[in-house]
Amino acid sequence: ETIDLGIPVVLFDRVISEINCDKVIVNDKQAAKEATQVLIDDQRENILILTSEDYVSVGNLRTEGYLEALKDNEIEPDSDLIIKVKDKKASQPEMSYLEDEIEKVIKSKKVDAILGVNEIYAGSALKVLKKNNISVPKEISIISFTDGVISRYSSPSLSTISQHGEIMGERSAELLINKLTGKTSSREFKTEIINCSLIKRESS
Repeated sequence: ETIDLGIPVVLFDRVISEINCDKVIVNDKQAAKEATQVLIDDQRENILILTSEDYVSVGNLRTEGYLEALKDNEIEPDSDLIIKVKDKKASQPEMSYLEDEIEKVIKSKKVDAILGVNEIYAGSALKVLKKNNISVPKEISIISFTDGVISRYSSPSLSTISQHGEIMGERSAELLINKLTGKTSSREFKTEIINCSLIKRESS
């Protein structure tokens, strides 16, 4: 309805392909693939991924990148090492479910690394590992997306994939302003991709 009224729209981070508008995204799939490869290069092959349900675009793409890295290294994916969480803004029931699932997996499977699609999931993993006296990163390494406060101030601090939110916001605003001022056509749309970067900290 907003678009039909002639109001320009810019989607960023979580986008819907069916909507024709300007978009700003990060290279989710490639970034997850590269992060998984970093863990594999560190001799970690039993990598648990904490992700969102497939209807969330970022979680789906990051899971695809994880699976591609395993395939490239001839590591057979294990469905038990993929925990999917409903995207409910880190609600208490969902976090309790996630922590219970992590605990089940680390007690039943050999896990030597964890990839979190956001820092809340990775922070939950860190909590469970501490509870079970598992050393990070000696026994299990952790890398997560989202370079926020949790990542920087957790103990140990979390290695993260920075999505450069400031740059994403800046480019989104520029695209919108260009539409509002007529610098770009209201009928032409572009998708800009922001490259992520890995920030190594104590957890890997």
